[in-house]
Amino acid sequence: MNKFLVFFLFLTISLTGQIKGVVKDSISGEPIPYVSIWIENKSIGTSSEENGTFLINANETNRLQFSCLGYKDNTLNINAKGEYLLSPEIYQIREVEVIALKKTKKNKVGNSELSRTSHLQGAIPQILAKKFDYDSITKETNFLKEIEIFTKSPIKDAVLKIRILELDSITNLPGKSLVDESILVKVGKGRKKTIVDVSNQNISIPKGGIIIGIENVIVESNKYFQSHGDKIETEYYAPQVILNYVEEEKSYMFVNLKWFKRKKQLVEFGNNKGKKMVIEPAINIVLTN
Repeated sequence: MNKFLVFFLFLTISLTGQIKGVVKDSISGEPIPYVSIWIENKSIGTSSEENGTFLINANETNRLQFSCLGYKDNTLNINAKGEYLLSPEIYQIREVEVIALKKTKKNKVGNSELSRTSHLQGAIPQILAKKFDYDSITKETNFLKEIEIFTKSPIKDAVLKIRILELDSITNLPGKSLVDESILVKVGKGRKKTIVDVSNQNISIPKGGIIIGIENVIVESNKYFQSHGDKIETEYYAPQVILNYVEEEKSYMFVNLKWFKRKKQLVEFGNNKGKKMVIEPAINIVLTN
């Protein structure tokens, strides 16, 4: 073998490997669990474990991107110490009218259902989100009570996170969070509908509508392996998010610190074959007064 090629291969191997680290609060020094982490400009990522630690395949010249509700998104150089500090997000206190919810009425918005289509999740942190328009909400029921999410999981108690956001009127993409803390959810094994009670958040639906997102968590407890026809086992992370085909473009994806709006594409199989439609995460919301 050419000596230069041998040297090049050795150099590549020596510079690339598993980077170990821990994500911490810059003020308290406490570890931050379930932070979404990506290599900048690459489709490679992971999440921090419950104790804030993480492993990611990268080299010393890469930069890491971090995102977690309650903290400012940040892009940091890989460092020898292996500590990555995130600054807490300072939320501007909104002037709100304190209302005692009656909770005597319920209004379900959305017609998502358990379909055969699902998002097979590899090791890339993502948020799959869906918008609910203000026009679909009645004045009698303007407060968010519950979120219904539909998933498919080969394991029990797979962990995910829920995001609740308002629409940014300038970018027409998901904007500020309407809650200041992560909503952690465990879903059952198999194809399930999970109801998440968020009535304690006292969220009134904004005029621009509300966006609900499902954020996956790339941690060991969610990992599973699936064999394909060639009997090669591939690593995936539970749960899969059930997807529905729809005509309206109200579906979004968040990856590498950027939001993208899903566009219509030609469906090549199933009952909607030949139609141009959008895939959106199967999510419904329940409102109250």
